[in-house]
Amino acid sequence: MEQIRSTKLKTAMNVLWKAGQASPNPSGRPKGSKRTFKTTIDRFFRLNITLKELQNIYSHLNPGKEQVDFLKALLPYHITPLQSDGLSETDIDALYDKLEQSLKREAQQQKAG
Repeated sequence: MEQIRSTKLKTAMNVLWKAGQASPNPSGRPKGSKRTFKTTIDRFFRLNITLKELQNIYSHLNPGKEQVDFLKALLPYHITPLQSDGLSETDIDALYDKLEQSLKREAQQQKAG
């Protein structure tokens, strides 16, 4: 198993970068940054499984719950989490409250009018 993993890694590295050529990522990973779990999972998939293999796994699952569970398990690794643009939880709560009040007022105006 280790031999296969090592061979796949070497093959992947050979495709990305050949000795004597400029690095495909000249700036590299920023100092102090850490490899996240998501990037580790992404790298694992790139090195160990193809889209065709993933489709084959999916097609062998029972339609319905098994396929939905499979997709639900993979989805968090594909969708980028929403960013709050630097808003604090308090700011988000205040905006939510304003929106809720505005919608209630609009609903009351529609009932009255």
